[in-house]
Amino acid sequence: MRCKPMHYVLLLCSFLVFSATAKDVVDEAFLLRNLKAKSYSIDPDASAVVLYEHESFNIELVDNHFVRRRALRRVMKILKEDALDEGSVRIYYPQNNNASYISEAHGTTYNMEGDKVVTAQIGKGDLLRKSINSEYDMVTFSMPSVKVGAIIDYSYEEHVEVLTSLYRWHVQGKYPKLTSVYSITYPKYIEFTSIAHLQNKARDYRSEEDAERGTDSLAFVSSISEAGNKSFWVRHNIAGYKEEPLVVNAENNKERLEMQITGIKVSTFPQHFDNSWPQLNKTIWKEYGLGREITAQHAFFDVVLDSLLKPAMDDKAKALAIFRYVRSSFECTEKHYAYQGYRELRIKDIWRNGKGNIDDINALLTALLVRAGLDASPIIMSTTDDVSPNKVLPVVDRIDYLGCVVKLAEGSLLLDASNKNNCVGMFPPYCYNGYSWLLQPDGGMGVDLEPDMLKNKDIYSIKLFDFTDSTAKIEVLHKAGLIQSMGMRKYWADDKEARKKDIAEFKRGLPEGIEITKESIDNVDNPDTNIVMKFSGTIEFDKRATTIYMNSNFVKFYSKNPLKAATRIVPIEFPFRSEQSYYLSVVLPPGLEPDTLLPPAIINFDSGAMTYKSASSYIPELHTLTVSANIAINHTYFDVADYPVIREFFEKVIEDNNQVLVLKKHK
Repeated sequence: MRCKPMHYVLLLCSFLVFSATAKDVVDEAFLLRNLKAKSYSIDPDASAVVLYEHESFNIELVDNHFVRRRALRRVMKILKEDALDEGSVRIYYPQNNNASYISEAHGTTYNMEGDKVVTAQIGKGDLLRKSINSEYDMVTFSMPSVKVGAIIDYSYEEHVEVLTSLYRWHVQGKYPKLTSVYSITYPKYIEFTSIAHLQNKARDYRSEEDAERGTDSLAFVSSISEAGNKSFWVRHNIAGYKEEPLVVNAENNKERLEMQITGIKVSTFPQHFDNSWPQLNKTIWKEYGLGREITAQHAFFDVVLDSLLKPAMDDKAKALAIFRYVRSSFECTEKHYAYQGYRELRIKDIWRNGKGNIDDINALLTALLVRAGLDASPIIMSTTDDVSPNKVLPVVDRIDYLGCVVKLAEGSLLLDASNKNNCVGMFPPYCYNGYSWLLQPDGGMGVDLEPDMLKNKDIYSIKLFDFTDSTAKIEVLHKAGLIQSMGMRKYWADDKEARKKDIAEFKRGLPEGIEITKESIDNVDNPDTNIVMKFSGTIEFDKRATTIYMNSNFVKFYSKNPLKAATRIVPIEFPFRSEQSYYLSVVLPPGLEPDTLLPPAIINFDSGAMTYKSASSYIPELHTLTVSANIAINHTYFDVADYPVIREFFEKVIEDNNQVLVLKKHK
C-alpha cells in the first residue's frame, strides 16, 4: 500500500484579466501587528511564517508564439536565526536567447526600532544574473537589513517564451502560511487538467475579493470570457511541512495543485494530447521516434553481439551478457532528459560516443537486446523526488527516468545499465515510486513499481575463540545485502575517502576492548554480488575478574530508536523490505561457562509485517555458547495510526539487543 495524496481530484478546467502583483496587503496596521508578533498560533515553534503570497501565471499568444508571464509576491515574517537565509532570493528560469528575463523586481524589509517602522529596499544593482547550465539561468538578490523579527516583502515578474506543460502551486512548504493565493490566466482554446492534492474541498466564490476575504480553508473562483479563462485559488492557514524520519517520498505528503495542458482547440475541434498513458506512449514511441530508434536495424551492433552471445545461451544468459557489456562500456554523463528530450535521442550517436545520460544508455541497452532477438521494452517512471504517478493521467513533468524490462519465460527482468554499480534484476530504490509505463508499439502497459518488490538481507557473524586469562580472538563478518552493497559501491565511487569512513564507523560500533588487527573487503568490484567485510583481532577482559560481562549483540540493529517523536504526522515508509540476521558463537575454554542463558524474545507486529526474534543456547559438550537474532521488515508502508506500536516495537528490539551475557570462571 502506498501513501495516497489527500482529496485526490482530476478536473477539466474550462472556466483574462491578469494580476501581475498581489493586492496591497502591507498597510500600517498589518505591519505593526506582525512586527510585534513573536510567534503564531498556527505553529508557535516556527522559525518563519509566510504572511501572504500570491503566485500568478498568464499565458498569451504574441506574434504567433506563446509568452508565459509569472508574477510572485511573498511577505514573510522572520522569527528565528535559522530562517535568515530566506532573505536570499533565487529565481531559476529557462534560457531562450535573452527572450526570457526577470523584471519588476521589488523588495522591502521592515523592522521595528523603538516604536517606529524602519524600511530598507533593494536597488536595481542588487539583482545578479548568472548561467547555471546550458538550459537555465538564475537571478539572485539579497533583502537588506534582514534580522530576527523583520518582515521581508518581495515581488518579481518572470517572462519566458516557452510554454511548459505543467503549472504547480506548492501549497505547503517548509514554513506555515497564513494566506496563499494562486491564479492562472490562459486563452480559452487551451484545455487544462488539474490534479489536486489538497486537504479540503474548495468553496466556490463569485469574486476574487470575496474569496480572499472569506474564512474558508480553501476557496476557488473561475472566470470565463471571450478574452480567455482564469482560475483563482485561495488557501488559508497552511501548516508547514515537518521533516520526519522514515519517509521515502516527502512530496506525496505535501499539499499541492498541478495543472497540466492536455488539449488545444483548433477551429471547432479540440485536439487532446498526453491525457492518457496510451496516448503518451504514442507520443514518445511514434511522434518522438523512440520506437524507431530502438527497433531500427542497427547493423553496427552485430560485431559486439557476435562476441557476446553463444549458441548454447538461453534468453536470460543473453540478456545478462548484453547488460553487463553496456553497464561496463558506457559512461553516464547526466541524469535524464526533460520529457520532450526523447525526440533528441539517437542510438548511433550514443554508440559512437560511448556515453550518454541515463535515458540514452538504457535506450541503447534496449536496442541491443531487441537486435539480439529478445523481448525488451523501455519503461518510463518517476523517482521518489516527485509525487507518485497517477494511473489516470500521466503528469509528464514527473517522468524523470527510463529503464529497461526484458520479458523472459520465467518472468520479467529489470535492467538499468546507467551506473557501473547497478545490480542485475533491479532498479535503484528511488525508482520504486508506484505506477510506471512500459513503452511498446501497441500502446504499452502500466506496471507498478512498489518498494515492497525490493528486499535487502544483511548478515552479521561474530566468533570468539582461543581464550586466555585476559583475551580471546575475535572474527567479525558482515555480508551486506545486495541493495546496501549497491549503495556502498556508489558512495565509495563518488567519495574516495568513503570506504575508510564506513570501515571506521563499523569498527566504532563494536564493543569496547576490541582491537582489530586485520581487515578485508571482498567483492567490491562485482556489482552483482554482496560486499563482504571481514575483521579479526582480539578482545580483552579483566583477568582478575571472576565474572565476565559482554553484550549479547556486538552489532546493534538499532543503536537508537529511529522514531523519536511521541507523535507522527505522515505515514511511515521504508525504501525496501529488509532482513538482518545476527549470529554470535563463543567457544569457551574449560573453567568458563555461561551463568544463565538469555530468555528468548519474539516480537510480532501486524501478523508478520515486522518481526523480531532472538534466542541463546549452550552446548556443554562443545563448550559453545550461541546467540542469534533476526529482524525483518516485511512491508514498506505503515499508516500514521500504527506509529505508537511501531515506535514501541523498535524500543523492544533495542532493549533486547542490549542484554548482557554473564560468563563465570570456575576453579
